[in-house]
Amino acid sequence: MPQDAYPIEADVASFFTDQGITAPTGLDKYLAAAIARFEKETGYKPFLGAAEETTVLFDAPAWDGVLDLRGGFWDISAITTSNYPGLTARTIDLDTEVQLLPLEADGTELGYNEIRFLVRVVELPGSVRITGKRGYAEKLPDDAWQAIIEGAAAMAFLKTVGTGAVKREEIGTHKVEYDLTTAWNNKHESWSDTFDGTIARYRRVVG
Repeated sequence: MPQDAYPIEADVASFFTDQGITAPTGLDKYLAAAIARFEKETGYKPFLGAAEETTVLFDAPAWDGVLDLRGGFWDISAITTSNYPGLTARTIDLDTEVQLLPLEADGTELGYNEIRFLVRVVELPGSVRITGKRGYAEKLPDDAWQAIIEGAAAMAFLKTVGTGAVKREEIGTHKVEYDLTTAWNNKHESWSDTFDGTIARYRRVVG
């Protein structure tokens, strides 16, 4: 089920516990770093959709009428052009004068990357005004939520391996001391692969 919020420190600690591993301290900073990297590399900031509307000014669309939304909106309520001092702005009809892209996002909780204007828009810089809620989607997809947890765990590994902060895995009734250079490397690679693969899957594509 999609999540209403990003993971918290306790979620990362539980991830370690579920694997029978003592959680490192200071997980909050690794979690914050994982979220920041996830947003930066997917191209959505924020990735988890904002609850409140904001208004953003854009330059005129490119020659083909397509405007890059620079990070996406999961909901758009209004578009106006000709926002010049002393003039009345023109309201764009969202049903007939634009296409919100990608088209498959329409009617879902997913975000829009671009707008294709179906009317000619010739504007001065910063005179196209878009109001809506920024982000990829209203809720955080389950795989993104899990990937951020594993990304934070992988980052924690890089800082704690060899310090004794994480050194034992319990499997059922068996307690096994691991060589950090083998078992931990395997775990780190798995968590990193999950994190990087999920980023690639959600990376913002325009054009």
